Amino acid sequence: RKMLKRSLHHRTTARQPTRPLAWPPFALPTLPERLRLKAHRRPHLTRPPPTPRPHPTHRLLPAACLTTKPLVWPPSAPPTPPERLQLKVHQRQHPTCPPLTPHPHPMRRLLLAACPMTRQPAWPPSAPPTPPKKPPLRSKTGMTISEHAMTDILRSWIGSALPDWLIVLIAYLIVTTIVLFYAVGNFILMVWAERRVIARMQDRLGPNRVGPAGLLQPIADAVKMFTKEDIVPRSADRWVHLLAPVVSLAPVVMMLAVIPWGRGWEPIDLNVALLYVVAVSAVSGIGLMMAGWGSNNKFALLGAMRAVAQLVSYEIPAVTALLTVVVLAGGMSLLNLPYLQAGIPLMGATILCNDPVGCSPLLYTTLTSFPGSPNEPVQVLDLGLGWWVFTPVGLLGFVVFFIAALAEGERTPFDIPEADSEIVAGYMTEYSGMKFATFYIAQYILNFSLAALAATAFLGGWQGPGVAALANMGGPWVHVAAALSAFYLLAKIWILFFVMIWLRGAFPRLRVDQLMDFAWKLLLPLALVNIVSASLMVSITQWTSAQWSGLVNLDGFASWQRQLIAVIVTAIINISATYWILSINQRPKEEEWDEELVVAP
Repeated sequence: RKMLKRSLHHRTTARQPTRPLAWPPFALPTLPERLRLKAHRRPHLTRPPPTPRPHPTHRLLPAACLTTKPLVWPPSAPPTPPERLQLKVHQRQHPTCPPLTPHPHPMRRLLLAACPMTRQPAWPPSAPPTPPKKPPLRSKTGMTISEHAMTDILRSWIGSALPDWLIVLIAYLIVTTIVLFYAVGNFILMVWAERRVIARMQDRLGPNRVGPAGLLQPIADAVKMFTKEDIVPRSADRWVHLLAPVVSLAPVVMMLAVIPWGRGWEPIDLNVALLYVVAVSAVSGIGLMMAGWGSNNKFALLGAMRAVAQLVSYEIPAVTALLTVVVLAGGMSLLNLPYLQAGIPLMGATILCNDPVGCSPLLYTTLTSFPGSPNEPVQVLDLGLGWWVFTPVGLLGFVVFFIAALAEGERTPFDIPEADSEIVAGYMTEYSGMKFATFYIAQYILNFSLAALAATAFLGGWQGPGVAALANMGGPWVHVAAALSAFYLLAKIWILFFVMIWLRGAFPRLRVDQLMDFAWKLLLPLALVNIVSASLMVSITQWTSAQWSGLVNLDGFASWQRQLIAVIVTAIINISATYWILSINQRPKEEEWDEELVVAP
């Protein structure tokens, strides 16, 4: 009975034609198709197994988007991952085109009933099969690699001699090298400038022997550090002592990757760049604690504990101040912050062009995204001075963040972790030679990065007069605009660094209790109030009456009028809160004492 049943099953299945199979060319068959292939092979054990062939025709995308590559898939199957990637590429390159939807395929490849290898499938001779092209490589910035400036330059020089992935790798290595040399060059100049400016403030000459005006003194100091002996204490933990400078320097260098150094000069664009900077900068505190613990020295351990406590305490006001920027910008990308600070002081990009023909490109620029803007591009008055520091919210946030940056960079009056009059050199007491120089480099590059972050977040970044006008002229003037924008950012960084030097020459060092009280009792409450003001500013400038639930109706006001109302309201809130917080933190009169009446024991 079993043999008869098996023979009947074999005869019936051999007579049934095999169902047609279809899948995209050069794509793996789906699970149902694999099962059907197995079912086809069982009654045809003596025939060769079927193999997929290139599909004869392709479905073309709409004629309006001719640059998009054709997509192919069967009508009953979802698109494969390469096809989904091509859909995203098409939608980003052509945002005005309607979203693509799959259509029934015009032709299908048939597997014949007898055996698929006995006959050739038919297709129109006018549409020969062509292998699908790979989708273009994409960088993490959301743009194609071909749009990367350094990649385009390398491809114009090298051509097709190297594969795409190697050209992209070389391009990013070159960009990384340029950024590192830029930071190290500024570090050398910062060391020289600080020594000269502090000497002038203290009625001294400063370095003036090596090179003109002592410019080569940092080079001489670097040569001396290379030749000094590396001394490690006998009771120290050697591996922890060795890795501490590296752990302190590496996160600081990583912060440079997300800072926009000029118009179109961004190493990489992260949509969470602010969160990345905050997270990476906190890692350097681990290196400081490793230095204090691995040195097995009480002075070093005390300095490391001071450094970590100071870093943790002042990171909270700094992050809270940066939350103001996130509220105003609606995101955490540093790339968009300079564009959002276009316009004029106090009013930003709210003065629109009322001429239907169009206004002068030297004064007006076309923007598609700014606080309170519509979805369509508009022409706004742009002098490159719409910096958030000119608003009450941006001013208070900048003051709080810059003071917290001084504490994180261990600048005077917050240089308690390495107080030479108390604990020798703090966590660097047992370091010499290039290990000590690594800590030194990490501190200055950290100050440089924090100044660049403050300038980007509150001072407009690379924005300045003339940048938008040169960019609107097109042609080679775009590169001139990029160079001018990089100069503006560098000038702002150096102005902030000069303020750091000025504070070092003007203020004494704080006590530990004063340091903590200043962070928790003054900066943090001000930063929290500023977040409320920023939220109120965004609601006044951008919300409609429906979002206000009918409580406030500002729909009839122009953009500049709503901006002016928001500035007045936030100014009243910030000034009142600052006065109140300063008043409750004053020392009571009964606790004040006269220093002349104090008699030393």
